[in-house]
Amino acid sequence: MTVVLRERQKFGNAYMNTCDVTLPASYVTGGMPLTAAQLGLDAISSVLPSTAAGYKAEFNHTNSRLRIIETHNTFSVLVDPPIIAAGAVLSVPVTIPGITTADRVVAIPPIDLEEDLMLQSATISATNTVNLRLKNVRLIGNPRTFMINVNPPLIAADSMASVPVSVPGVTAADRIIAFPSSALENGLVLKSATSGTDQITLVLQNTLPAAVDGALLTWAALAFPDGGNVDGAARTWTFLTFNGQAREVSNATNLSAVTVRISAIGF
Repeated sequence: MTVVLRERQKFGNAYMNTCDVTLPASYVTGGMPLTAAQLGLDAISSVLPSTAAGYKAEFNHTNSRLRIIETHNTFSVLVDPPIIAAGAVLSVPVTIPGITTADRVVAIPPIDLEEDLMLQSATISATNTVNLRLKNVRLIGNPRTFMINVNPPLIAADSMASVPVSVPGVTAADRIIAFPSSALENGLVLKSATSGTDQITLVLQNTLPAAVDGALLTWAALAFPDGGNVDGAARTWTFLTFNGQAREVSNATNLSAVTVRISAIGF
């Protein structure tokens, strides 16, 4: 722990020194020793610590120690998600000793979590257990392009017809987007395009009051495969738990990134 004097002011018959205290890399339960000499004084009358980075400092005059208080606990836990199918949501139980059902939890995924995995929620399902709900949002894969020959039948006025088209390579699981030829007859409208094994079925509607016999034309179609499974790698997640009660920081906690400003009055 290091102490840097930032300002010294006369305060009646005493002095008020403002110091920045950088906390240690390994906190000691009960607090760190903090003497008058470290604060630039011969004797301490009063110490007014500030809060920093979510931590609150308290000075114990009896033993001259600076205790650090937090309103949450932090846990770093390795999480290894199972294989999640495209569009599916799975519950992933994570064991975290020290968590109780009275706590509230916030889960922070690692920055390199697979881009297709999304955290939907984190709840405490039992003592020492957090339940993560993860969704695979990879709904579709990269499309394949097909040029298809479409020859509509004679379609009666204000009627629809299904037009099966042989397209080798298309699967029943594909999602289809079809693009009609620019020469498609007036009055013919594409209503839907669905896939089967080596086949695309188009539904055309004739919006005219007379029958239309469409010509053989070349269309384009995109076939999107299923997005596929995501098997998340084992990575370290951060969990914050809150229960509305302040508590002393755990022994050996690394607080080296935290600096507390203290106003000390003394002689």
